[in-house]
Amino acid sequence: MNRRDFLRRMTLVGIGAALFPFFPDAAEASWYIPSALPGVTIKPTYLSFGALENRFVTDCIVIHHIGNTNADVSAATVHEWHLHNGWAGIGYHFLIRKDGTIEEGRPMGTVGAHVY
Repeated sequence: MNRRDFLRRMTLVGIGAALFPFFPDAAEASWYIPSALPGVTIKPTYLSFGALENRFVTDCIVIHHIGNTNADVSAATVHEWHLHNGWAGIGYHFLIRKDGTIEEGRPMGTVGAHVY
């Protein structure tokens, strides 16, 4: 994936996340309806989590880079790393793989790890 495609996808994900609080009755499943984010496919991962805190507003969006590796790391791998550290699971809502695939991480209705 080139830089332009990456930035386009991240912009679409960011816009979607910023608009989420304006739809309080929308179920979490609405994020996975193809029309919710045109041109963006989010791959479900079906990960199991420990206790997570619910969130009700989106105040900011954090884009995180996995450092110290040039490997193609999956959401499931990061989830295992975070569980091994004693955390509830992957701290990110989405993970973008090297090939541009966007994978689901933490459920959208929960607080991301960067806010603690």
